[in-house]
Amino acid sequence: MKSGIANALLVIASASLMHCGNHAPIAGGGVSETTNGFALGVILNQNGSPAAHSRVMLIPKLHDPVIDSAIPGSMIDTTDDQGRYLLKSSMADTFNIQGVNDQSGDRLLISAISIRKNDTTFIPVGTLQRPGAVKIILPDYYDRTSGYLYLQGTTFSAGIENDYAMIDSVPAGIIPSLHYGNAADPLQNRTIKTRFAVFPRNTTLIADYTSWSFSRRVYLNTKVSGADVPNDVFNFPILIRLTAGNFMFNQAKTNGEDLRLAKADSTPLSYEIERWDSAAGVAEVWVKADTVRGNDSTQYLTMFWGASTSSTTAQSNGNAVFDASRGFEGAWHLNQNCLDATSHGNHGTNYGAVDTVGIIGYCKKFNGKDSIKITGLMGSPASVSLSVWASLDTPGTVGADAVSVGDAILIRFDDSWNSQGTEGDYCVNPAAVMDSTHCFTKSNMFYKQTGWHYVTYCVDGAAGVQKLYIDGALSASTGSKIPIMYTGFGTATYIGTHGNGRAGFNFNGLIDEVRICSVVHSPEWVKLCYMNQRADDKLVEFR
Repeated sequence: MKSGIANALLVIASASLMHCGNHAPIAGGGVSETTNGFALGVILNQNGSPAAHSRVMLIPKLHDPVIDSAIPGSMIDTTDDQGRYLLKSSMADTFNIQGVNDQSGDRLLISAISIRKNDTTFIPVGTLQRPGAVKIILPDYYDRTSGYLYLQGTTFSAGIENDYAMIDSVPAGIIPSLHYGNAADPLQNRTIKTRFAVFPRNTTLIADYTSWSFSRRVYLNTKVSGADVPNDVFNFPILIRLTAGNFMFNQAKTNGEDLRLAKADSTPLSYEIERWDSAAGVAEVWVKADTVRGNDSTQYLTMFWGASTSSTTAQSNGNAVFDASRGFEGAWHLNQNCLDATSHGNHGTNYGAVDTVGIIGYCKKFNGKDSIKITGLMGSPASVSLSVWASLDTPGTVGADAVSVGDAILIRFDDSWNSQGTEGDYCVNPAAVMDSTHCFTKSNMFYKQTGWHYVTYCVDGAAGVQKLYIDGALSASTGSKIPIMYTGFGTATYIGTHGNGRAGFNFNGLIDEVRICSVVHSPEWVKLCYMNQRADDKLVEFR
């Protein structure tokens, strides 16, 4: 039905060559000004009816809406009751036709229309649609004062706000090209992207990586052949280990300042460089993925490096990766420091632990007397997930605490006090005596001198369930609806010893990548952490 109406309107237009707007009528196939060229066409609404009273422009294909002159009135028309328009140009060129209905806000863009002098060009029928938008992420070296973004051959442009530009109300369809312009220095002008799609009511995200010389895909394999995680995991910090075998460090800046990561659609990703040692050819990088797809091996991220400009600055940001709004109360990589990667700034004070090679970069070695103290109890949340990588040499008198939030909640290795083995426990009754009452989730597994193990302890305060995971698998589960009691013994958090100062639980061995979260992690999250962070990473693949 729509095509029938359109064809009928074109027949009427071409037969009568009636004028649109205030232009002179065309007679005998010629024009009233024989040096002009004309574009004649019809615009429809989405329901197929004529798009009456819509504004239409004929815009040169190289038009820059910021610095070029305004479109002259002869190249602008308003459609009649049958949706017809007539546009006039005094020069032969290639144009775009841009239309809008001011009442509905619907728009259209018809590209690459050739207009010749002394001739009339009949334009394919156009249909107005709801517009979209284009958001452009820009490198830090772009001029924020004089720079701007524009869609060439249209009236659409935008200034730069911090690290992006947003062009609104863009006609849906294929956009010929996106450009950066600089009013103060035209030599900086550049084409960012050509022929890309904009969809109705959606924002197309574009990141400018044209100044980066090198890129490589990093695949995420969650199939049985990889991490073996069947369900999606969200807002996940992925560990990417770079070595001389998968990355050319001499192509990047000395400290990785020009490293960038993006999704397959070029959406930039937040990342943190834990270590970058270009001389040794090793690096550990944490990347925040909004979704890691389960049972999939086609998903990939893209790394970019080798920026062609010397002004590129580092964008490593642990606060964005270990996002406090997602429940991260503290994350300590223990990579030659005791800094908290989250925005909480729960940095630790080291009392004797020394640096050594860990499961992820560097870690801390404890001798049974050392500890790291972090002031506070991480907000005293009702639900908690503790996780730690540890390699126990020999336990203390009755066990070895890897991390202890006061005397409220902890992970202990090889508890021989009640033959409970490696466990998680939390305080339920901190009476004013030395031995307060705890809820234990015990594995009965002892890991002295067995190498690295990844332990996660989750307390779900709402459900009244406690779960202990060892090396990514559920080891023990208990049920207790009594809430965690934070008042009583201990007002600080410790790594490598007990939180209320009891020396019998000191740790002797290696500890790495300690995290405390105020959310309960899913079994898929825990397993993906283990499979990704283990020495023989099963998630990340360089193909």
